[in-house]
Amino acid sequence: MPALFLSLFGNRRSAEDALDEGRKINREAGQNESLGQTFVLGNLARVHEILGDHSEAIDLLREGESTATKVVGPEHPRTVSLLLQRTRLEFDGSAPSVCPKSNVWTMFG
Repeated sequence: MPALFLSLFGNRRSAEDALDEGRKINREAGQNESLGQTFVLGNLARVHEILGDHSEAIDLLREGESTATKVVGPEHPRTVSLLLQRTRLEFDGSAPSVCPKSNVWTMFG
């Protein structure tokens, strides 16, 4: 995705703008609950993480995870990937700890 490449090359605000626009386009096209939207949300979360806004990144990952669960189910690799990304951020000392809300332990334990 071009927006993620912009982020990796230092143009993070442009990446955020491009991903926000993609999210809006998907929503307006009735694709808000689609597998593709989960990738937009995941990439947008990564940009927010890079920018230091971990709370927004976690919220976006939750939204992506919820959408993926509806579209492909809770055990699909995309859903699990979003869950693991969110859980990683929740355990990060930079973000408020909300790990008790994570169901990662019940999925794999």
